[in-house]
Amino acid sequence: AVTDNKPKINYVSEDDLKSIIQDGAMWAVDEGFIDETELSRLEHHGQFLSDEERDRSVSSIPRDAYKGGLRKARSLGGGNHFLELQRVTEVLDESIASTVGIKEDDVLIWIHTGSSSFGKRLENYYTQRWNTKDHRRRLRQKWRRFFYHLELNQLARLPQRLRLVRGVGMDEGLDVNSSEGQRYLTAHRAAMNYALVNRLFLAKMAQQAINESGAEASFQLLIDVAHESIQQETLNKGTFWVHRNGASRAVPPLQWDDPWGAQLGQLLPLPGSLGSSSYVAVTQPGVEESFWAVNHGAGRVLEKHEAQDGISQEELDQFKNQMGHKIFYAGSGKDLAEQVPGAFKNISAVAKALEEHHLAKLVARTESIASLKS
Repeated sequence: AVTDNKPKINYVSEDDLKSIIQDGAMWAVDEGFIDETELSRLEHHGQFLSDEERDRSVSSIPRDAYKGGLRKARSLGGGNHFLELQRVTEVLDESIASTVGIKEDDVLIWIHTGSSSFGKRLENYYTQRWNTKDHRRRLRQKWRRFFYHLELNQLARLPQRLRLVRGVGMDEGLDVNSSEGQRYLTAHRAAMNYALVNRLFLAKMAQQAINESGAEASFQLLIDVAHESIQQETLNKGTFWVHRNGASRAVPPLQWDDPWGAQLGQLLPLPGSLGSSSYVAVTQPGVEESFWAVNHGAGRVLEKHEAQDGISQEELDQFKNQMGHKIFYAGSGKDLAEQVPGAFKNISAVAKALEEHHLAKLVARTESIASLKS
């Protein structure tokens, strides 16, 4: 359970930010957001940096990223990021649900966000550094991006896509063993520490809001995993650099060292789209074949601009009025159209496919009560 004897959350200072970067979830333990026993429910126990990287992590962060990190701490970010209250409407595996403490009508706090401006500014900084070291390389990359994103039609883009897939004209990349490569990886892992603590910030704020409403509630942390990461993994097939994009690290049974995970498999959050169901699952042995990775949600069938162009403001207003739960939206214009269920695959079909391919076992289905989006 999370204790509430600490003062309310204030904006982070620069010293706090440095500690968050270096210490990861231990900073949140010291602040009373979680207790130390819950660290085993966090990916890599809430610390993505090695001891050696921890000492040099602060120097890997450019000043511009610090500014973004200070300003954006405790924020959801944009796009499909959300904080939702979801009610457990159906328990699909009584035994596993009982073990992890989930029962019908429980309310779960779901949070989807990352490192926001902090990580984006890191990316911009290091990309600029790579591209300005070699004038010819910079020009090549600019032309590749221009032709790749030039949307005349899908057929016109096909040859470029095929060349990229085959590796012709791909960016040269960065030697992981070079000093620049090591500096980038350190900064990337520092951003993962920041993103984790940002989610714990938001969880704590949600708990405080629930307590202040007068509701009687107890809280426990179930799981936290990133869905954007570059990590070196030693798997049955060997050692690889695994880039998970829109996917979560999914550790098979007996590999996750939390008591639940060792017995049942790692817990997996499978969020649906706005207004659809979501699922809680546990990993199955099939994740050995997917490089310890599982999609972290339904996945899009429409790109964001396609969803915006395909729905009118009147239709969007009608959609919001017909929703069975409250939507608190801080965005503007038709950005919310990007998140309507029709822009995504059917999460129930996706979840069923994960079961059929022995990647996950479904534990519970949830439905939204309230959604906060920005």
